[in-house]
Amino acid sequence: AKKRQCDTASLLIRQWWMMENLAEQEELSIKEGGEELHVNDEVRGVIPSSSCRMDPLFTRPENSLEAARALKALRTVVKSRGNSASGTLLDPTSRRRFDLTSKLIQRTSVALESRLLNAFSEIYVAGGTYDFSSPDAATRPGRLNWIELRNLAMALSNFDGGRGLHKRYVQMVVR
Repeated sequence: AKKRQCDTASLLIRQWWMMENLAEQEELSIKEGGEELHVNDEVRGVIPSSSCRMDPLFTRPENSLEAARALKALRTVVKSRGNSASGTLLDPTSRRRFDLTSKLIQRTSVALESRLLNAFSEIYVAGGTYDFSSPDAATRPGRLNWIELRNLAMALSNFDGGRGLHKRYVQMVVR
């Protein structure tokens, strides 16, 4: 159990550093007359993966559940700063880096949740019948891909407890 906790903490720290580094690169780029990171376009897949500056964890759809969990953990770190005395003890440089990183985490979270909601809507609206006879049945023509819907719902549960998914689902069903 302790090893798993250490591994989880180590992964969280690496993800934080990755986001912090990306946020600082973005700030330097803007100062030098460049443009800000196109988080929405990268996460939605509009920008080819070979041209993305963000980690593939956040840009590849097959990593959605892992990305959603990572962002939830990172948002918890950001939230905990406001709830502790340690947030007030940071020097100005550390505070600036923390703020830059937290803004990038928030932008990435919004973009990923949006991509997941849109993917859920596309699959659900395509329609079909539920077929729970086997996992392969979900991918047959005329069937609703409930496995992919379940995976998207699991990922979306990491964003405000799935409230956005609930709202979207109600909007689609109640029309």
